[in-house]
Amino acid sequence: MIARGPQTLRRFLVLLATGTLLIACEPARPPITLYDPPVTQEGTDAQLLFNLDRMRSQASLNWRGVWEHTGFAQVVVAAIEYGTTRRHGLDESRLIREALSGLEEAQPESPDDRARIQRTKEALLRVSTPRDPTAPEPPRAPDPPRPPQPPPAGDWMLTLRNACPRTVVLFFGRLLHSFGHFTSLSPGEKWQYSGLEGRSVWILDEHLKGLDKLPLTGTLRHQIQLDCSHFASD
Repeated sequence: MIARGPQTLRRFLVLLATGTLLIACEPARPPITLYDPPVTQEGTDAQLLFNLDRMRSQASLNWRGVWEHTGFAQVVVAAIEYGTTRRHGLDESRLIREALSGLEEAQPESPDDRARIQRTKEALLRVSTPRDPTAPEPPRAPDPPRPPQPPPAGDWMLTLRNACPRTVVLFFGRLLHSFGHFTSLSPGEKWQYSGLEGRSVWILDEHLKGLDKLPLTGTLRHQIQLDCSHFASD
């Protein structure tokens, strides 16, 4: 027989010839929720700080993962450039060293992984150089046009641009909430992903529920729409 106790604690009673054996399972963990504040300086600071802790946790769970370490490093760069680290008294040098150390530990599986790590290192080195706060922002050179390269047989390559006005959380995996990878994409950011066949990517809401799903196969160019909840061809 099976009896259910408080707080979803499940107890399994197995009747034996010599008596009753009780096996207790741990209570189910509550779901992790994401904080989605309004678009203000205070709200953006809170979102960046949350993403900083979130991506640090993901990187510690998968210390070889390229997505996890590059994602953490990207949030570090965003927090420094936006001034969040300065306003909240965070040690920027320590965060940069932590992010660079994680990128050294990551184990790339493809040329795209190695290129992503290299770009992220360059971004970290850029924000580690002190800049005169009164100096104007240098103009950003446009990315040179590059034709998409066909992925290896059985693999996929996704170029994804975030047209949504806020940071979007993504999940890559075979099934939603199964083994996979979390990452985030800032407003206006464009990134390239690649991996093994059989995966999909989901846009997640603040409760980690899937809003839209994109199966990953071949070479894809998509965007996250202005409503922050749907994919569309780019």
